[in-house]
Amino acid sequence: MPIEQALRYLFIVNPISGGNDKSQLVDEAKNYFQQSGHIVYCHELGKRADDDKIASLIKEWKPDTVIAVGGDGTLKLVAELLIKVDSNISIGLIPAGSANGMALELGIPGDVQTCLSIIDNRNIQPLDAIIINEKEVCLHLGDIGLNAQLVRKFEQSDKRGKWGYLREVTGVLLRRKQLRVRITVDGKDYPRKAFMIVLANARMYGMGTMINPDGNLQDGKMEIVVVKTVSLWELLKMFFRYRHFNPKKIEIIQGEEVKIVSAKNAWFQVDGEYMGKVKEVTARVHKHALKMILPETN
Repeated sequence: MPIEQALRYLFIVNPISGGNDKSQLVDEAKNYFQQSGHIVYCHELGKRADDDKIASLIKEWKPDTVIAVGGDGTLKLVAELLIKVDSNISIGLIPAGSANGMALELGIPGDVQTCLSIIDNRNIQPLDAIIINEKEVCLHLGDIGLNAQLVRKFEQSDKRGKWGYLREVTGVLLRRKQLRVRITVDGKDYPRKAFMIVLANARMYGMGTMINPDGNLQDGKMEIVVVKTVSLWELLKMFFRYRHFNPKKIEIIQGEEVKIVSAKNAWFQVDGEYMGKVKEVTARVHKHALKMILPETN
Protein backbone atom coordinates (compact mmCIF):
# COMPACT_ATOMS: atom_id res chain seq x y z
CA MET A 1 0.00 0.00 0.00
CA PRO A 2 1.44 3.44 -0.92
CA ILE A 3 2.45 5.46 2.10
CA GLU A 4 -0.06 8.23 1.24
CA GLN A 5 -2.88 5.71 1.75
CA ALA A 6 -1.61 4.44 5.08
CA LEU A 7 -3.95 5.03 8.01
CA ARG A 8 -3.05 5.52 11.65
CA TYR A 9 -4.91 3.24 14.07
CA LEU A 10 -4.77 3.86 17.82
CA PHE A 11 -5.96 0.92 19.92
CA ILE A 12 -7.24 1.66 23.43
CA VAL A 13 -7.23 -1.67 25.22
CA ASN A 14 -8.86 -2.48 28.55
CA PRO A 15 -6.82 -5.48 29.73
CA ILE A 16 -9.25 -6.51 32.49
CA SER A 17 -12.64 -6.10 30.79
CA GLY A 18 -14.46 -9.39 30.42
CA GLY A 19 -11.86 -11.15 32.58
CA ASN A 20 -9.92 -12.37 29.51
CA ASP A 21 -6.31 -11.92 28.43
CA LYS A 22 -6.27 -9.72 25.32
CA SER A 23 -2.63 -10.00 24.29
CA GLN A 24 -3.39 -12.49 21.50
CA LEU A 25 -6.29 -10.37 20.28
CA VAL A 26 -4.09 -7.27 20.15
CA ASP A 27 -1.33 -9.10 18.29
CA GLU A 28 -3.88 -10.37 15.78
CA ALA A 29 -5.26 -6.88 15.24
CA LYS A 30 -1.81 -5.28 14.87
CA ASN A 31 -0.73 -7.89 12.32
CA TYR A 32 -3.96 -7.46 10.36
CA PHE A 33 -3.45 -3.73 9.79
CA GLN A 34 0.33 -3.63 9.61
CA GLN A 35 0.32 -6.21 6.81
CA SER A 36 -1.75 -3.75 4.79
CA GLY A 37 0.75 -0.94 5.37
CA HIS A 38 -1.18 0.87 8.09
CA ILE A 39 0.43 2.32 11.21
CA VAL A 40 -0.68 0.92 14.57
CA TYR A 41 -0.15 2.07 18.14
CA CYS A 42 -1.61 0.34 21.21
CA HIS A 43 -2.31 1.93 24.57
CA GLU A 44 -3.28 -0.30 27.48
CA LEU A 45 -5.48 1.25 30.14
CA GLY A 46 -4.06 1.27 33.64
CA LYS A 47 -5.75 0.75 36.98
CA ARG A 48 -6.09 4.50 37.44
CA ALA A 49 -7.86 6.85 35.06
CA ASP A 50 -5.47 8.03 32.37
CA ASP A 51 -7.79 10.25 30.34
CA ASP A 52 -5.25 13.08 30.13
CA LYS A 53 -2.58 10.73 28.84
CA ILE A 54 -4.85 9.37 26.12
CA ALA A 55 -6.02 12.86 25.16
CA SER A 56 -2.40 13.96 24.77
CA LEU A 57 -1.65 10.84 22.75
CA ILE A 58 -4.55 11.59 20.39
CA LYS A 59 -3.47 15.22 19.93
CA GLU A 60 0.18 14.31 19.31
CA TRP A 61 -0.20 11.11 17.31
CA LYS A 62 -3.25 12.28 15.26
CA PRO A 63 -4.82 8.88 14.51
CA ASP A 64 -7.37 8.43 11.74
CA THR A 65 -9.26 5.94 13.89
CA VAL A 66 -9.32 5.07 17.58
CA ILE A 67 -10.32 1.47 18.26
CA ALA A 68 -11.86 0.57 21.61
CA VAL A 69 -11.00 -2.97 22.73
CA GLY A 70 -13.19 -3.77 25.72
CA GLY A 71 -16.76 -3.34 26.88
CA ASP A 72 -19.22 -0.47 27.04
CA GLY A 73 -17.04 1.42 29.51
CA THR A 74 -14.03 1.39 27.19
CA LEU A 75 -16.13 2.59 24.25
CA LYS A 76 -17.61 5.35 26.37
CA LEU A 77 -14.14 6.49 27.47
CA VAL A 78 -13.00 6.73 23.85
CA ALA A 79 -16.19 8.54 22.80
CA GLU A 80 -15.96 11.09 25.61
CA LEU A 81 -12.33 11.87 24.76
CA LEU A 82 -13.00 12.26 21.05
CA ILE A 83 -15.95 14.58 21.67
CA LYS A 84 -13.61 16.76 23.73
CA VAL A 85 -10.47 16.42 21.60
CA ASP A 86 -11.48 15.79 17.97
CA SER A 87 -14.87 14.46 16.94
CA ASN A 88 -13.68 14.05 13.33
CA ILE A 89 -11.66 10.97 14.28
CA SER A 90 -13.58 7.77 13.60
CA ILE A 91 -14.17 5.07 16.21
CA GLY A 92 -13.85 1.33 15.74
CA LEU A 93 -14.96 -1.28 18.24
CA ILE A 94 -13.82 -4.76 19.14
CA PRO A 95 -16.24 -5.89 21.87
CA ALA A 96 -14.32 -7.72 24.59
CA GLY A 97 -16.02 -6.82 27.85
CA SER A 98 -18.45 -8.29 30.32
CA ALA A 99 -21.06 -5.83 29.02
CA ASN A 100 -21.21 -5.21 25.26
CA GLY A 101 -24.57 -3.50 24.96
CA MET A 102 -23.51 -0.97 22.32
CA ALA A 103 -21.96 -3.70 20.17
CA LEU A 104 -25.28 -5.54 20.30
CA GLU A 105 -27.11 -2.31 19.44
CA LEU A 106 -24.82 -1.57 16.49
CA GLY A 107 -24.73 -5.13 15.13
CA ILE A 108 -21.00 -5.54 15.78
CA PRO A 109 -20.19 -9.22 16.45
CA GLY A 110 -17.79 -10.67 19.00
CA ASP A 111 -15.63 -12.41 16.39
CA VAL A 112 -12.31 -10.58 16.16
CA GLN A 113 -11.63 -11.24 12.47
CA THR A 114 -15.09 -9.99 11.52
CA CYS A 115 -14.57 -6.85 13.61
CA LEU A 116 -11.24 -6.18 11.93
CA SER A 117 -12.84 -6.61 8.53
CA ILE A 118 -15.60 -4.15 9.47
CA ILE A 119 -13.04 -1.57 10.62
CA ASP A 120 -10.96 -2.10 7.48
CA ASN A 121 -14.05 -1.59 5.31
CA ARG A 122 -14.50 1.87 6.89
CA ASN A 123 -18.26 2.33 6.66
CA ILE A 124 -18.20 5.48 8.80
CA GLN A 125 -21.58 6.66 10.06
CA PRO A 126 -22.53 9.59 12.34
CA LEU A 127 -23.94 8.70 15.77
CA ASP A 128 -25.74 10.91 18.28
CA ALA A 129 -24.84 11.19 21.94
CA ILE A 130 -26.74 12.57 24.92
CA ILE A 131 -25.01 15.18 27.06
CA ILE A 132 -26.25 14.94 30.65
CA ASN A 133 -25.90 17.86 33.06
CA GLU A 134 -23.50 19.39 30.53
CA LYS A 135 -20.70 17.05 31.59
CA GLU A 136 -21.64 13.37 31.25
CA VAL A 137 -21.78 11.63 27.86
CA CYS A 138 -24.46 8.98 27.41
CA LEU A 139 -24.09 6.78 24.34
CA HIS A 140 -26.64 4.17 25.25
CA LEU A 141 -29.23 4.59 28.02
CA GLY A 142 -29.47 6.51 31.25
CA ASP A 143 -32.32 6.26 33.72
CA ILE A 144 -33.76 7.44 37.00
CA GLY A 145 -35.54 5.07 39.37
CA LEU A 146 -35.98 1.32 39.29
CA ASN A 147 -33.23 0.18 36.93
CA ALA A 148 -30.68 2.59 38.41
CA GLN A 149 -31.46 1.07 41.81
CA LEU A 150 -30.84 -2.38 40.30
CA VAL A 151 -27.50 -1.22 38.91
CA ARG A 152 -26.51 0.02 42.36
CA LYS A 153 -27.61 -3.18 44.09
CA PHE A 154 -25.82 -5.34 41.54
CA GLU A 155 -22.61 -3.33 41.99
CA GLN A 156 -22.75 -3.99 45.74
CA SER A 157 -23.65 -7.66 45.39
CA ASP A 158 -21.13 -10.50 45.41
CA LYS A 159 -23.37 -12.45 43.01
CA ARG A 160 -22.76 -12.19 39.26
CA GLY A 161 -24.42 -13.49 36.12
CA LYS A 162 -28.08 -13.77 35.19
CA TRP A 163 -29.21 -15.42 38.44
CA GLY A 164 -27.37 -12.88 40.56
CA TYR A 165 -29.08 -10.08 38.67
CA LEU A 166 -32.45 -11.83 38.97
CA ARG A 167 -32.04 -11.99 42.74
CA GLU A 168 -31.52 -8.23 42.84
CA VAL A 169 -34.50 -7.68 40.52
CA THR A 170 -36.75 -9.57 42.91
CA GLY A 171 -35.55 -7.67 45.96
CA VAL A 172 -35.90 -4.25 44.34
CA LEU A 173 -39.39 -4.98 42.99
CA LEU A 174 -40.65 -6.01 46.40
CA ARG A 175 -39.71 -2.54 47.70
CA ARG A 176 -40.47 -0.52 44.57
CA LYS A 177 -41.86 2.98 44.91
CA GLN A 178 -43.24 5.37 42.34
CA LEU A 179 -41.51 8.67 41.71
CA ARG A 180 -43.40 11.94 41.35
CA VAL A 181 -41.62 13.91 38.65
CA ARG A 182 -41.99 16.84 36.31
CA ILE A 183 -40.54 16.12 32.88
CA THR A 184 -39.98 19.07 30.58
CA VAL A 185 -39.30 18.12 26.95
CA ASP A 186 -38.46 20.88 24.47
CA GLY A 187 -40.26 23.38 26.72
CA LYS A 188 -43.42 21.33 27.30
CA ASP A 189 -44.22 20.03 30.82
CA TYR A 190 -45.31 16.46 31.60
CA PRO A 191 -46.11 15.93 35.30
CA ARG A 192 -45.98 12.18 35.91
CA LYS A 193 -45.83 9.35 38.43
CA ALA A 194 -43.52 6.56 37.35
CA PHE A 195 -41.23 3.79 38.54
CA MET A 196 -38.55 4.67 36.00
CA ILE A 197 -37.74 7.40 33.48
CA VAL A 198 -35.29 6.43 30.75
CA LEU A 199 -33.16 8.79 28.66
CA ALA A 200 -32.78 6.67 25.54
CA ASN A 201 -30.30 7.19 22.75
CA ALA A 202 -30.39 3.48 21.85
CA ARG A 203 -33.12 0.84 21.79
CA MET A 204 -32.16 -1.85 24.28
CA TYR A 205 -30.27 -2.63 27.43
CA GLY A 206 -27.09 -4.72 27.34
CA MET A 207 -28.80 -8.10 27.68
CA GLY A 208 -31.19 -7.42 24.82
CA THR A 209 -34.16 -6.04 26.77
CA MET A 210 -36.03 -3.73 24.38
CA ILE A 211 -37.04 -0.53 26.18
CA ASN A 212 -37.16 1.89 23.23
CA PRO A 213 -38.18 -0.03 20.09
CA ASP A 214 -38.27 3.04 17.82
CA GLY A 215 -34.90 4.43 18.91
CA ASN A 216 -32.50 5.67 16.23
CA LEU A 217 -28.91 6.61 17.04
CA GLN A 218 -28.68 8.92 14.03
CA ASP A 219 -31.91 10.97 14.03
CA GLY A 220 -30.87 13.85 16.31
CA LYS A 221 -33.57 12.92 18.81
CA MET A 222 -33.77 11.02 22.09
CA GLU A 223 -36.69 9.23 23.65
CA ILE A 224 -37.86 9.76 27.20
CA VAL A 225 -39.44 6.47 28.24
CA VAL A 226 -41.79 6.80 31.21
CA VAL A 227 -42.47 3.43 32.85
CA LYS A 228 -45.70 3.91 34.78
CA THR A 229 -46.48 0.32 35.78
CA VAL A 230 -44.18 -2.66 36.22
CA SER A 231 -44.49 -6.15 37.68
CA LEU A 232 -42.13 -9.01 38.49
CA TRP A 233 -43.75 -11.23 35.87
CA GLU A 234 -43.36 -8.63 33.15
CA LEU A 235 -39.69 -8.09 33.96
CA LEU A 236 -39.08 -11.85 34.01
CA LYS A 237 -40.52 -12.13 30.50
CA MET A 238 -38.29 -9.30 29.33
CA PHE A 239 -35.25 -10.71 31.08
CA PHE A 240 -35.44 -14.23 29.67
CA ARG A 241 -37.21 -13.69 26.35
CA TYR A 242 -36.01 -10.20 25.46
CA ARG A 243 -39.52 -8.77 25.14
CA HIS A 244 -40.21 -5.08 25.49
CA PHE A 245 -42.61 -3.54 27.96
CA ASN A 246 -46.34 -3.65 27.35
CA PRO A 247 -47.01 -0.44 25.37
CA LYS A 248 -50.05 0.28 27.54
CA LYS A 249 -47.81 0.64 30.56
CA ILE A 250 -45.22 3.00 29.12
CA GLU A 251 -45.16 6.42 27.52
CA ILE A 252 -42.53 7.52 25.03
CA ILE A 253 -41.86 11.21 24.47
CA GLN A 254 -39.39 12.25 21.78
CA GLY A 255 -37.35 15.44 21.91
CA GLU A 256 -33.98 17.16 21.82
CA GLU A 257 -33.77 18.63 25.33
CA VAL A 258 -35.20 17.40 28.63
CA LYS A 259 -35.23 18.38 32.28
CA ILE A 260 -36.42 15.95 34.94
CA VAL A 261 -37.19 17.17 38.44
CA SER A 262 -38.10 14.62 41.12
CA ALA A 263 -39.95 15.39 44.34
CA LYS A 264 -37.48 13.13 46.19
CA ASN A 265 -33.93 11.94 45.64
CA ALA A 266 -33.91 9.13 43.08
CA TRP A 267 -31.33 6.57 41.91
CA PHE A 268 -29.58 7.55 38.67
CA GLN A 269 -27.36 5.61 36.24
CA VAL A 270 -25.71 6.34 32.88
CA ASP A 271 -24.62 3.58 30.50
CA GLY A 272 -24.55 1.02 33.31
CA GLU A 273 -22.62 3.20 35.78
CA TYR A 274 -24.37 4.23 38.98
CA MET A 275 -24.15 8.01 39.42
CA GLY A 276 -25.75 8.45 42.85
CA LYS A 277 -29.08 9.91 43.91
CA VAL A 278 -30.40 13.04 42.22
CA LYS A 279 -33.39 15.35 42.30
CA GLU A 280 -32.75 16.99 38.95
CA VAL A 281 -31.27 15.92 35.61
CA THR A 282 -30.90 17.86 32.39
CA ALA A 283 -30.03 16.31 29.04
CA ARG A 284 -29.66 17.34 25.43
CA VAL A 285 -28.92 15.56 22.19
CA HIS A 286 -25.52 16.18 20.62
CA LYS A 287 -26.45 15.34 17.03
CA HIS A 288 -23.84 13.36 15.06
CA ALA A 289 -21.35 13.76 17.88
CA LEU A 290 -19.32 10.74 16.80
CA LYS A 291 -18.12 9.00 13.66
CA MET A 292 -18.53 5.25 14.16
CA ILE A 293 -17.32 2.47 11.88
CA LEU A 294 -20.28 0.10 11.43
CA PRO A 295 -21.14 -3.04 9.50
CA GLU A 296 -22.51 -2.33 6.03
CA THR A 297 -25.95 -3.57 7.08
CA ASN A 298 -26.41 -0.59 9.47
